[in-house]
Amino acid sequence: MFFIHSFFNNNKGTDGYYITSAVNAASLSTAEGAGDLYKCTTDDSFVCTKVANGDILVGYLFNSDSVSQDTLPFIKCTASTSGGSTTKSCTSVKVEKTECGTGTGKAGTGELIKVTAGEPAVTTYSLCLDSTASSPISVELNISDTTIDNYIISIGGSGNAFGSASDSYTVIDNDEEGIHLPATSSTY
Repeated sequence: MFFIHSFFNNNKGTDGYYITSAVNAASLSTAEGAGDLYKCTTDDSFVCTKVANGDILVGYLFNSDSVSQDTLPFIKCTASTSGGSTTKSCTSVKVEKTECGTGTGKAGTGELIKVTAGEPAVTTYSLCLDSTASSPISVELNISDTTIDNYIISIGGSGNAFGSASDSYTVIDNDEEGIHLPATSSTY
């Protein structure tokens, strides 16, 4: 099903993911919130398609909305299972933590961090892969790289997008869409 709304026409950004309010199809550009996920392409014209629940990638997707990229750079999509049925939901999110670790205000395993460095200041985003190591491990996200990098991550913590099964690990993909579970994923 193709969906073209005045919001998308007025906000022609780049190919990628956008999130709109589930209530009024307006952009979630100023505050965190849950909404409907759309994937937009600019092949011949700017066309946006609502992503079916079963096709939503679980993890952190880059927010292509040019209005909110600075304040809400990611769309966090999670999955929950009840009675054998899986439901996925997406929320626009801020990234405010700047360090991976176990202390107050630090990002835990599976959470995003914001790193600003250099002159002039350049902001990048990383995923905390292991917050409990003596030297916490994080990996910078591929914003424009078309190479897929794979990582194994613990999903035993809370607050991450990948799950919360204790003592379990999963493979995640880091690619131009974000950092997410592969379309066919397994937990180990």
